[in-house]
Amino acid sequence: MHCDPRHPLIYQRAEDVSQSIYWINSQAPFARKILDQYGSEHTRWREYMFQRHIDILVKQSVYEMERREPQLSAARIDNEVLDRVTRRIYESAAEDTSLGSFLFTENLAGLSRAEQDQQVASIPES
Repeated sequence: MHCDPRHPLIYQRAEDVSQSIYWINSQAPFARKILDQYGSEHTRWREYMFQRHIDILVKQSVYEMERREPQLSAARIDNEVLDRVTRRIYESAAEDTSLGSFLFTENLAGLSRAEQDQQVASIPES
């Protein structure tokens, strides 16, 4: 899937909805700036990717909430999704040593490919 700068930061094609597949747009202006200035191995890029994963989890939570409760208010979304879901994600991230290592290790290039894959796989899904 190729995104261009005009696509949203996280993008979902109609054919991907049933599988809950999202694409992170690495061509978005801010993403490109990070990649051009720091590269994909830098902690700034990993933090950016972590934030986009959080965006995906929040977006999924909003849609799930809408399915259960068609009449949503901004306050319910703020309290139930933005506060509760993001708090849970960040609390899990703070406790997860593998994720912490992935996010805060300055140079993943010194890790073997298997170690890098293990770091990526440790990112919580929800």
